[in-house]
Amino acid sequence: MAATYDGTTLSLYVDCALKGQTPANRITFNGNSSAAIGRAVWHGGDVFSGKIDELRVLNYAQDRR
Repeated sequence: MAATYDGTTLSLYVDCALKGQTPANRITFNGNSSAAIGRAVWHGGDVFSGKIDELRVLNYAQDRR
């Protein structure tokens, strides 16, 4: 699974295939804010109750491997 953000659209990929897109022009990361993985920052902070394995956060696009 991978997600990309190009400044206007958030895209979700599963096994290199695009599974969905949504407009997301309000996402900002300026280095001063924190990112939450497995926790929602809305609705009281819902928490993912499963396991997350082999997580990577990259600031560049990767080709198919």
